[in-house]
Amino acid sequence: MEEYSNYTYVYSNERREVGSGYNYGVVEGLRSFEDALCSLIKYEMGYGGQVREVTPTKIVVQTRVLSKIDIVTVESSEEEMVPLLVALHLWVEAAGRVTVEAWHERLVQMFGNPDGTIRPCFAAWGAAFAKTDLVHQILNSQ
Repeated sequence: MEEYSNYTYVYSNERREVGSGYNYGVVEGLRSFEDALCSLIKYEMGYGGQVREVTPTKIVVQTRVLSKIDIVTVESSEEEMVPLLVALHLWVEAAGRVTVEAWHERLVQMFGNPDGTIRPCFAAWGAAFAKTDLVHQILNSQ
């Protein structure tokens, strides 16, 4: 996790009302790696978000909850986007089988604290990937 601690992302959220077309406006700001990753996985993808655009420097996700549509954009340099793109890819490609222990070990390796523990946010979304074939390939390639 230390290697990502200096990463900063431009994070914007545009909220619209379904039906009326009312636009609540755009909230924009800078987010740390941990905040951007947690928000992307826990809220956008976790609430059924659909990936609308992916480039080496930008991710756009549209999420609908009740009558509200959020269009979230996360942008940064190509280097800083790599871990977010990997996490997004794992989420989108979820299917297959890997043990929770193996996935947790890999998460600690990728995003762990110096004491070998993992932040709760990463542990929570990491469990969702525990049965993915793609994760199995990643674990076996390292």
